[in-house]
Amino acid sequence: MFGRKKKSTNPFEEEPSAPPPPSSQYQNQEKSSAYTQRYPSSASQTHSPPPSYRSNSQSDLSNREQLFGDAPSRSRFQARNQYNSSESVPTSDRYGGGRSRYNGSSQYGAGYDDQGQQDAYGSSKWGEDEADQEVSGLKQQIRNVKQDTLASSRNAVQKIREAEEASGNTMNMLGEQSSQIASVDRNLDLAKAHSDRASAKASELKQLNRSIFIPVIKNPFNRASRERKELEAVRQDHSEHMQERNAIRQYEYESKERMERSQRASGRQSANAGFRGRSQSDRQRYQFEADEEDDEVENEIDSNLDFLSDAVGRLKNNALTMGEEVEAQNKVLDKVGRKVDPLSDRLTMTTHRLNNTR
Repeated sequence: MFGRKKKSTNPFEEEPSAPPPPSSQYQNQEKSSAYTQRYPSSASQTHSPPPSYRSNSQSDLSNREQLFGDAPSRSRFQARNQYNSSESVPTSDRYGGGRSRYNGSSQYGAGYDDQGQQDAYGSSKWGEDEADQEVSGLKQQIRNVKQDTLASSRNAVQKIREAEEASGNTMNMLGEQSSQIASVDRNLDLAKAHSDRASAKASELKQLNRSIFIPVIKNPFNRASRERKELEAVRQDHSEHMQERNAIRQYEYESKERMERSQRASGRQSANAGFRGRSQSDRQRYQFEADEEDDEVENEIDSNLDFLSDAVGRLKNNALTMGEEVEAQNKVLDKVGRKVDPLSDRLTMTTHRLNNTR
């Protein structure tokens, strides 16, 4: 009840006034303040005591006014400094590297202003730039593809010309080969005729070379029939020889006709090959903002494609002709092979007969 009163912890609660200091203390304080003003020092600066140790409410209010009174002016000053500093920051240091209405950049990225709202003008301009770049890339890609197509068509034309040249040389060789095969067949027929005559002479020589005590006497009663048989044999040999000669001539004529027909067909295709080109609607499907250079490229590509088409037709015609010619030559070669074996046997027999003739 009569205990000691506890000290209040409220910093804003006024404490009882302290007794005034003595006069000597005032004089000492005045001297020290005068010395401090004359020789200022960081060590001589005194700090205000905490609010709980202040002596009066008037100093409390002045300090509070100093702390919070000029807050609006300080906030305006800080905002002005922040705006000035934002102008000095480079665009690359901005958040997102975007654009704004003041310096072309925004902390929210492209197409947005400083408040994070979409900027219609900036986004539309950015979209137009992106579309222009995409269109330029597509145009360059189309140009590159056309140049590659032109180079490929030129190489194809060169290769197909070489193929046509090789085809023509092959057909010429087949024509010469047909003539050589016909000549071999003709010579075999002549060899057969000479072989028959040699065989007959060898038989006659054998009869004449007999002993004089064995004379050759022909039967006079079958003379007519014997002459008739001889004439029939001669006629048959001559007929066979003429048939073979006609067959050889027919083969040579057909071979030559095939070659000429193939050449005439190739000539007609070359004459009708002219530049056909494509319709304007078809060409526009592969063109974008066409100019004179692009038209020249398209014309050359069309010309090369037309030439390739005609050349493929000519090569097909030549291939069919060569196939027919090879088949005809194989047939003649088979017939020549069938002629060679009997002729070889006959020559062997005739030679043996002559060797035995004494």
